[in-house]
Amino acid sequence: MLDRPARSEDYVEMTKSGATMAKLRWMALFLVASTCACNRSGSDDVASEVPPEEFKLLKGSWTGSVLHGDAPGGKVEVEFTATHMKVIGKFATTEQRYSVDPGQNPKWIDTKGTRVNGQDFPGAPGIYEVNGDQLKICFGAHNKRPEKFGGGYGYVIANYVLKRK
Repeated sequence: MLDRPARSEDYVEMTKSGATMAKLRWMALFLVASTCACNRSGSDDVASEVPPEEFKLLKGSWTGSVLHGDAPGGKVEVEFTATHMKVIGKFATTEQRYSVDPGQNPKWIDTKGTRVNGQDFPGAPGIYEVNGDQLKICFGAHNKRPEKFGGGYGYVIANYVLKRK
């Protein structure tokens, strides 16, 4: 506080110092946001959505058949990294980020930001089951998660039965 009556010069000085404080607050906010973004770069916000124990079950390459979807009965290869799932089928190659929820029964798998032969599409909800070296994945049509493996045409986008390579 001032020991004297406030003058117009005091108001100008307080306004300048207030503007400086506002600039400093914005700079600090920018630095914090930039640091958070840099720490997450490359992770696509999905790595934290795949618990390490589930990633150990899924990681690597799988090969098998498609029961519905791209070339039913055809061969397909699937590769899991910490953040992405890549599917190479007869007519299409897809790359997508994925997340899992192993607490559900059956376990849930969701894809995000799917690229099919270079074009972007929304992801799909699905279910999965790992049993030793066998992996079953079923993705639902119309943005609806399948309740069981299999399903019929129109309810399932793709149903994979895979073995670890």
